[in-house]
Amino acid sequence: MEAFKFSSDPIKSVFNIFKHRKHQFSELFKSITENPLVGVYILQDNKFKYVSEGWSIITGYSNNETVDKMETLDIIVPDDINSLKSYVNKRMSGVIKTADSQFRIIRKDGEQAYVKVFGNLINYNGKKAVAGILIDITQQHAIEQELKDNATKYKSLVENSLVGVYLIQDNRFRYVNNHFCEIFGYECDEIVDILDPPLLVHDDDKEKVANNIKRRLNGESGSLKYEFKGLRKDNSTIYVQVLGTTMIYKNRAAIMGTLIDTTDLKLAEDALKESEHLFQILLNLAPYPISVTDESLRHLIVNKSYCNIFKIEEVDVLGKTPHELNFLDEEKYYSNIKEMVLNSNRVDNWELALFNNDGEKKHFLYSCIKLYYKDSTLIMNTFIDVTESKITQEELARHRNNLEILVKDRTDELNKRNQELNNSNRLLLEQKKNLEITLKNLHTAQQQLIQSEKMASLGLLSAGIAHEINNPLNFIMGGSLAIENYLKENPGNNIVEAQTYLNAINEGVNRTADIVSSLNHYSRKNDMERTSCQINNILNNCLTMLKSKIDSKTEIIKNLSPTLPNINANEGQLHQVMLNIINNSIQAIDNHTGKIQLATKVDDDQIIIEILDNGKGISKEVINNVFDPFYTTKEPGEGTGLGLSISYNIIKEHNGTIKINSEPGEWTCIEITLPIKETTNG
Repeated sequence: MEAFKFSSDPIKSVFNIFKHRKHQFSELFKSITENPLVGVYILQDNKFKYVSEGWSIITGYSNNETVDKMETLDIIVPDDINSLKSYVNKRMSGVIKTADSQFRIIRKDGEQAYVKVFGNLINYNGKKAVAGILIDITQQHAIEQELKDNATKYKSLVENSLVGVYLIQDNRFRYVNNHFCEIFGYECDEIVDILDPPLLVHDDDKEKVANNIKRRLNGESGSLKYEFKGLRKDNSTIYVQVLGTTMIYKNRAAIMGTLIDTTDLKLAEDALKESEHLFQILLNLAPYPISVTDESLRHLIVNKSYCNIFKIEEVDVLGKTPHELNFLDEEKYYSNIKEMVLNSNRVDNWELALFNNDGEKKHFLYSCIKLYYKDSTLIMNTFIDVTESKITQEELARHRNNLEILVKDRTDELNKRNQELNNSNRLLLEQKKNLEITLKNLHTAQQQLIQSEKMASLGLLSAGIAHEINNPLNFIMGGSLAIENYLKENPGNNIVEAQTYLNAINEGVNRTADIVSSLNHYSRKNDMERTSCQINNILNNCLTMLKSKIDSKTEIIKNLSPTLPNINANEGQLHQVMLNIINNSIQAIDNHTGKIQLATKVDDDQIIIEILDNGKGISKEVINNVFDPFYTTKEPGEGTGLGLSISYNIIKEHNGTIKINSEPGEWTCIEITLPIKETTNG
């Protein structure tokens, strides 16, 4: 048979053969349809009208099971149906006469297979049909998929590598991975095909890097591993280690390599060197001998104190054991030290006698610890010289017998002192009882003193109170005389006309009642039980009692909180405190034009009372003593010096605070805080 060259379209090739070699067509068609690797089919009205033996082998369905019984959708994987419909529509509509596509089919045994279909629109029995070839590409698809997976894995491996990967060609970066960009602080699109490699190298190492690149490209070295200082985008310096090799990329020489950021390692190495240097300095500054030995106690390091104590040069010590240096008088000491160190890893304050290089015996407290350094076991040894202490101990031992005699004598003396101490304790017990009686009497005297101070204050106010009582009495007397005269002059007893005089009498009575009420509040006993009281009322009562002492030029300003809650307190004692403080403010103003401000407010769980005057103030030397008993700056006869001291104790007993601030010649402010919740005595 004459050879015939197939075109890329198998169906077209078949028809070309039929056209040019009609007499060979029957034999060739039979050869194709019987090929087990190729399935031939004819599809018409969505039904298979013909399938070859290869079709049956690929799909698993026989000719009888397929022809005029099965449709294309019966063997197509559901996910590929839409793609198949589009493919069939294109062929049947005549948009294209031939087409090829790939689908997944479901074989009769339930397994899936990948197939490639070549179809061509033909006329079959007077109607449109599709003739096609089906080729099983399952194995080819698996190979292609594996190649794609391998490519994806390789790309993922490079992109997510923990080292920087780069490709340089024509003095340009042609590829860098993500970690490379992170090391230098750039985005990938800022480097690839844009940056020259020297721009990422510090000036100190540009020449070294350029020479290494040149050597690799010239074939002088296939691969090189070296370190250089890099330059990040922010101009900060980093240390990197690079391993590069030459390769062919797109038919031209290139360099591909990996890069590791060793900045932290470099800094750690520098820090280690610095710490080793510092260790050597500290070692030599130590005031006591220190040595480092191996497990055989062979000296590796000694400090200056070691050489000084043992009177030997460092060069004569290194590499030798204490026994070889004759520092130990007995071999057993050497063995004991090794055994203790190896078994317990450390020795603490073991008493040891050694000889220095001059043969002088020294006593030490020896300590050591096992260390591990660079896969080696080392022992650090320290020696505390206790020679003088040892000599002292020996001298003390010689005097031990005398000491026992001294101890006996001292014991007898202590027994005598103990008897005297017991007698003193009995005396102290009697004194304690007497002190308790005295304290009780003192407390009684204190209460009497507080009452006396109150009476003294009351005495100072008596003249003013008498004057205040006389004023309302004058109202009453005046009103009474006016009524009497009026009734004499007007026998008609017109009560409306007399109302004015009656009002004057009532006003006098009310004023008298207010003064007496204020006086009653003040004069209450200090030992009375605590009751609910209102601070604003106490302040107003005190102002009423002190009204006669307040000059007409003095302005009283009240900022009293209308929502101030009641507190549980001794009302008589608080009257005494407020009266003392307001009276001091009046005296501080000293009859010149001034102001006294009274303010109350609530702050969290306490009441705050502020009494402020613009009087002469208190000097810094005096203000620290104003609460001391009997301390006063007033003239004799004007005060006892107990007012503020008693006030301080009263506020303290109420679990409150009292503070005083002043600016000499300007003002004085006393702030009192009292808890809102119920307080208890003591």
